[in-house]
Amino acid sequence: MAKKEIALEQGWSVMEIGVAKLQRILEEKPEPPFESVQYMNLYRTIYNMCVQEPPNDYSQQLYDMYRGVIDDYNKQTVLPAIRNKDGQGNTEMQCDYRGRYQRVRAL
Repeated sequence: MAKKEIALEQGWSVMEIGVAKLQRILEEKPEPPFESVQYMNLYRTIYNMCVQEPPNDYSQQLYDMYRGVIDDYNKQTVLPAIRNKDGQGNTEMQCDYRGRYQRVRAL
């Protein structure tokens, strides 16, 4: 049975839902952790998009788009928060964001 091809826009819309949830978790907003079904849906979608036959192998595009999301988040959220602090507060803020990222990596 052949797998259904996943278009870039279709797969990215699934990714955006996961990214939005992840950002809420990072910002410590009320958000339940990823459920196994959600995580597996994201994983399956990304994996399938990356192993499709060329020209439908979207691994580089997904990498570039996700990197853009991370860069935007850092510019719009992390850096302004750090710049608004000075001295000891700045160090504490950096440690706080580092701790958040480490918790997310453990998901």
